[in-house]
Amino acid sequence: MYLYRLKIKHWLGFTPVPHDLEELAHAERIATEKQLKEQASLDMKDGIRSTYSLEEFVEEFGAIRLAYDYLEVFLERADELAKKHGWKGDGTWMMSALPQHDHASLILAIKDDAHDSSYVFSGHELPWLSCYQIEHVV
Repeated sequence: MYLYRLKIKHWLGFTPVPHDLEELAHAERIATEKQLKEQASLDMKDGIRSTYSLEEFVEEFGAIRLAYDYLEVFLERADELAKKHGWKGDGTWMMSALPQHDHASLILAIKDDAHDSSYVFSGHELPWLSCYQIEHVV
């Protein structure tokens, strides 16, 4: 994990991290299940066999669950690292993603009012922020 400290005035492209990741994952599963059922219903109306199977749904939900589990672990590690560098534990965690060649890379950030700066965490190096890097942990 790469840690950077810099001033961020505007959080364009970031969204707050949900407080209850388990609840969010459950809501995502319900939405996905509903979407699959609606698509199956439309397919049946048109006389077309649904392209979705239970196995495909389980696989889709498994990927969603894995993403939320990863976010939870990433957030815990970032929280510990920020506190190690003086963050007092206040503020709202923000998240964003950067596109990679075949996936998106998660970025977390938190404002540190005590030091008038923000911490930015990434699983990948962000070369354009190299002058703000304060730590890299494996």
